[in-house]
Amino acid sequence: MARVYVGHIGLKIEITVTNLNLTGMTVVYDIKRPDGTTFTKTATINTAASGITSYTTIIATDFDQAGEYLVQPKITSGADVFLAETVSVMIYDKFK
Repeated sequence: MARVYVGHIGLKIEITVTNLNLTGMTVVYDIKRPDGTTFTKTATINTAASGITSYTTIIATDFDQAGEYLVQPKITSGADVFLAETVSVMIYDKFK
């Protein structure tokens, strides 16, 4: 993957789920910034892909600082909540 920089727009974060059918479920990505603040992005479920995937697209204010971002998918089905493996995304300052 090419480097991603502060202020990047349009990056698609996509996670493939291999052991759970996401049809009818809700998926959100809890994202932790380098300074410890968090935000949540609603994911779209794509059942047409090979393997069921969920994805969200980054807007300008999402990656607003350089450093390591931690992304943890949260899958909800009725009263059940599943946390998937955390993924790390490194964001760089411009011109680095």
